[in-house]
This record gives sequence, structure tokens and C-alpha cells, in this order.
Amino acid sequence: MADRTKKVARILKVQQDMQKLADWRLATLRREAGELAVAQEEIVAVFNDDDRLHGILIDPMARRLRMLAAEADRVKVETVAQEQRVLVQSRKLKQTERLLERTTQEEERARERRELEALLDAVLAKRDASLP
Repeated sequence: MADRTKKVARILKVQQDMQKLADWRLATLRREAGELAVAQEEIVAVFNDDDRLHGILIDPMARRLRMLAAEADRVKVETVAQEQRVLVQSRKLKQTERLLERTTQEEERARERRELEALLDAVLAKRDASLP
């Protein structure tokens, strides 16, 4: 493998790792958003209970619900931004894959050209040697 192809292959490996990292971060944010939604639903369910004991807990639960809502908003914004980063990273990965394919094809054509030239040189040298 020629130097250029080796370099592009290394870049491709890094791009693949970056893609995995971006996907992992997006999955983490989506999981976190789901957990926050469940926590909010649980607090709302407690509010909906008709139990009089919850009266003293309403203020702390309301604060917790507001905090969860703010956190959910933050996670939503981060998720949208991360989705954009994943798209950008996917494009970079595809470009690098195409570049590796092109460099590999160019090297294959160059190798074939060298082999053909060597074959032609050998045939011509053989013909020249047989002339009187």
C-alpha cells in the first residue's frame, strides 16, 4: 500500500472512531431525555394523587419538576446540536471513504501501468536481442 493510501486509511480510521463517538453521545442524550421524561411523569402522577399527605411536599416537588423541565430543555438543545454534529461527521466519513477508494484505484492503475510497461520492455528487449 502506497504512502498516500496508508495516510488516507489512517484518516478513515480516525473518522470512523469520531463517528462512533458522535453516535454514542447522541444515544446518551436520547437516553437522558427519556429518563427525564419518566421522572417528570412520575412527579405529575404524584401531583394527581388525591392524598392529603402530599400537601407538604408540593413546593419541593414543583421545584423538582421545574428543574427537570429545564434539564429536559437543555438536553433537547444538546440533542439537536449533536444530531447536526453526527450529520457533519457522517459526511466527513463518506468523503474519506470515497477518497480512500479513489487513491486505491489510482494506485491499482499505476501498478497495472508499471506491469504493462515492464512487459512491453521485456518483449521489445527480446525482439531487439534477436535481430541480426
